Amino acid sequence: MSKNEDISTLAWVPGEKNIILTGSMKGDLRLFEITEPKEQWHNVDRQRISSIKFDPFNNNIFAVSGTEGVKIYDLRKSEKIISFLPDREVKKIDWCPDFSNSLATLSVDPISNQQKVEFWNIGGFNAEQDTELEA
Repeated sequence: MSKNEDISTLAWVPGEKNIILTGSMKGDLRLFEITEPKEQWHNVDRQRISSIKFDPFNNNIFAVSGTEGVKIYDLRKSEKIISFLPDREVKKIDWCPDFSNSLATLSVDPISNQQKVEFWNIGGFNAEQDTELEA
């Protein structure tokens, strides 16, 4: 890892005790084997990344949130973005631990300036909104 890189978030790859994925304010996603600090995978997401979460039902799938919403990636396809979610800044994301393909997002509505919690069904990698809560 570069000492000058502005890492904003990180996540362990599930089932891999020595592999970590980092996200940066510049939009870089980097996968590292920590026993030999060498980059294994790199992708530029083109947004400031605020969080990374792995799907608890599929260790190859992860979601990234940031200034341009949420994007779903598959580690096996390195640069392929599988799905996009809302076109606004998303502060936090989390996969449901009990139901596959269910993702929650926390964002701020750009018009009302209200916080929103939204629940998404990512089945078949098409995002459909299930529910919305306003804080």
